[in-house]
Amino acid sequence: MQRHDDEIRNELHLANGQEISRTGNGFLAVFLRPTRAIQCAIAVRRRMKRLDLQVRAAVHIGECERRGDDFTGVAIQLASHLLDVAGPGEIIASRTVRDLVAGSGLAFEEHGEMELAGVPGSLQLFSVSEPAA
Repeated sequence: MQRHDDEIRNELHLANGQEISRTGNGFLAVFLRPTRAIQCAIAVRRRMKRLDLQVRAAVHIGECERRGDDFTGVAIQLASHLLDVAGPGEIIASRTVRDLVAGSGLAFEEHGEMELAGVPGSLQLFSVSEPAA
């Protein structure tokens, strides 16, 4: 488990991500740019695959409120709900993220929609494809 944590923290560091919290074997992190968040998730997925582990990740962007070392807000809650629909080895992103990273070379496939209480309309989801080598 320590190696798992060290590998993920190394990727967070390389992507300039900031670990916010850790629960069980999960990490919550924030990034300055959505492209970096996705690239980090892809790198973590690759590293964990070499350890015969499958991870799942979710990426969303939105307004957050910082409270000490923690972040709160609807964007954090939405990211948590996105993670609930991610399968093993999957990286799920919201349409907002997909639209913001247009032109980055990242590839996405439709992954359905979800509705959340307190959020108007539905949230379109995308699965991040492994970039071509």
